[in-house]
Amino acid sequence: MNASTSIELPGGQHAALLFHGLGGSPLEVRFVGRLLHRAGFAVFMPTLVGYSAGEQAAPWSAWVTGAEAVYLRLSAQYKTVSVAGLSVGATLALVLAERQPALQALALWSATLHYDGWAMPWYHWVFKPLHLLGFGRYYAYREREPFGLKNERWRARVAEAVRANKLSAVGAAQIPAEFLYQSMALAGYTERHLEAVRADTLILHAADDETASPRNADIVYAGVGAAHKRKVLLGDSYHIITMDNERELVARETIRFFQQSIMHRHPEEHLQLVSSARALLRIQRRRAQERAARPAR
Repeated sequence: MNASTSIELPGGQHAALLFHGLGGSPLEVRFVGRLLHRAGFAVFMPTLVGYSAGEQAAPWSAWVTGAEAVYLRLSAQYKTVSVAGLSVGATLALVLAERQPALQALALWSATLHYDGWAMPWYHWVFKPLHLLGFGRYYAYREREPFGLKNERWRARVAEAVRANKLSAVGAAQIPAEFLYQSMALAGYTERHLEAVRADTLILHAADDETASPRNADIVYAGVGAAHKRKVLLGDSYHIITMDNERELVARETIRFFQQSIMHRHPEEHLQLVSSARALLRIQRRRAQERAARPAR
């Protein structure tokens, strides 16, 4: 599948709109999208002009306009629309929720307001002022180990794809400076308007996120005005939690949260709730089997 192609999985009367990360593609969120579809949701994973892989950077307001257009189309067709996003896609989802109060629920995966993870270069804090002064206009941040993935097998695949094609399932090998600057501007707006977000909000973040530290999750949780909000820290993933070791848990938690939100607002609905506990047990069993299969040292 072409990394720059939108993915649509038509389904029932409730829709889920999923945004990938900055300069990335729907492949980043496809695993979770497929499980949402299996649970009965119509799932849409769009590319956005000026935001997705292969695009020339556009102002962040254009990203929001594109996201809003997709949301409005879906809200005219489906009973509810829940929205999720990965990394800067989560930041984009927050702005959409602020502007569209009828939005059902949010799932924020590795929300990124500040690039303050342990793998960020020490000089990242000077990027914005230097960019404003016109320096570094042709700078591009080069993706490098661990590529947002704690899973070594997936990380090796991404590294090989980046070397061969300059593009992988987790996005382009380099992110141009203008993309980064616009994402920071988007984050600044988002942080100032968190209180206006009233949709039910689920925050999933890795404790070891190398790109955006858990402080981002804390800021969002404390700031959003949602009456129903939940924060979950993951212990065996890095930034791209939709593809990493706990991706199944991310999917199950997201599905269950969306289902509960729908049933709360629409008590006439009778959805079969996904058990996140079963997903966790499966993951734990798989980890134990993997450890048992390793040769003794």
